[in-house]
This record gives sequence, C-alpha cells and structure tokens, in this order.
Amino acid sequence: ELVSATQRVRQGDLSARAPHWADDEIGALADAFNQMVADLETSQQAVAEKEAARSRLLAQLINAQEEERRRIARNLHDSVGQSLTSLMVGLKFLRQLNDRRAIADKSTELRHIADETLDEVRLLSRQLRPSVLDDLGLAAALERYAAEFTGLYPNLTVDLHCHLPQRLPPPVETSLYRILQEAMTNAARHSHAKTLSVLLTARNNHAQAIVEDDGIGFDPEKARRAENSVGLHSMAERAELLGGALKIESSAKGASVYVEIPL
Repeated sequence: ELVSATQRVRQGDLSARAPHWADDEIGALADAFNQMVADLETSQQAVAEKEAARSRLLAQLINAQEEERRRIARNLHDSVGQSLTSLMVGLKFLRQLNDRRAIADKSTELRHIADETLDEVRLLSRQLRPSVLDDLGLAAALERYAAEFTGLYPNLTVDLHCHLPQRLPPPVETSLYRILQEAMTNAARHSHAKTLSVLLTARNNHAQAIVEDDGIGFDPEKARRAENSVGLHSMAERAELLGGALKIESSAKGASVYVEIPL
C-alpha cells in the first residue's frame, strides 16, 4: 500500500495516502509519508492560488493602466485643451483691440489662464512621475505628496515623519513611494479616518514604513480575495520584487500597513 501510494504521488495524485496498519516502524513511516504529501498538497495549493492572484493582478494592472491613460486623455482634452483654446481665441481677440486699457486687462486675463494651464500640466506630470523624487529623494517627494494629499482630503489630518540619513537606491525609493501613496489613498477613500500617520525609517540595512489610520478597519484577507483588490496586490508585489514584505493589520479601531525592504 505504501509503494502504491508513492507511485500515485509520483504521477501527481496528491490525494493518495498510505494506511496506518500498525504502531511500528512501518506505521510511523506511513504517517510521515502522509504528512509529507499533505504539506506538499498545501504548498501546491498555495502556489496555485498565488499564480491565480498574479494572473488577476496582471489583468487588473492592464485595465488600471488603460483607465489611467483615459483619465489623462480626458484631463488633457477637458482642461488643458480648453484652456489652450481659450488662449488662442483670446490672443486673436487681443490683436483686434486698440484701447491700451482693454489690451492690458485682456493680457492679464490671458496670463491668468496660462498660469492655470501650467499648474494643471505640472499636476499631471507629478501624478505620472514626481520629478522631486528623482531630484531630491523619497522624503522630499512624500512631503510634497502629503501637502497635495491634505488639499484633496481636508478632513483627514496627515502626520508624516521621515527619518532617512541618506538617499535610498532608486528602485527602493520608487516602490516605497508608490506603496505609501496607495496606502494613504486607500485610507482616505475607505477608512472614514480622521488621522493618518506615516512613518518612514532606514536602519539595520532595511527601509521600513508604517501607515496607520484611526478608521473603521477592514478584513485584509477578504479584501485580497476580492477581484477589485488590485491596489493591495500591487503593494505586496512591489515589496516582494525587491526582496521585502508587506503586512496589513486591522481592527475596528483602524488599520496599519507595514512594509520592509532590504537595502
């Protein structure tokens, strides 16, 4: 029976089990064999679930990328495009004016439109890839993002603390920036929190970050299994690709996201 079960496992049948005939060495061997097959089956199921999650994540990332492109196209058309059209019309009208006061007033109006358009383009650029992240580093980029974040969510107080003695490697800075950005956005949209705390440190050759809120909490495992959980999977993938790990804890008093990446 043990030989038969071994052959079935070799053929890929992980449901095979050896009977425990007696309390002797053969019985102990059968028990050990059964435990090994059970562990192998559990491991195989975990791998299959992870691969399925990766496939869903890839599809969701592609959809998210296309949605982001559509959002940018809409912003360019509806906001920047209309502003540039207004500038063109205003400049044509300006050429027809003879009164110096009217020319000055129209020039001021067009300058205001140009300033607003430039701000909109800069905002789009920062959303795609903040230049301050490349120029000044992660701490400065997070401070800029926190300021913009407070403007978007004025009812949520952000407490940001960055303790980085030096610049981190570029891949680590990019991944941590995107992870913290996603964690903060999730908290603002879903947690009903009033306070959001963000801590970033580097010590013992590891970069560590914590995002905590005082919201209503959620079920992390249920959220991961949901098909629309692209954000949570993306955060975990970014950390794992750099040899790090991401952990989420939650209760009725709030949620915490922990991430650690080796340097």
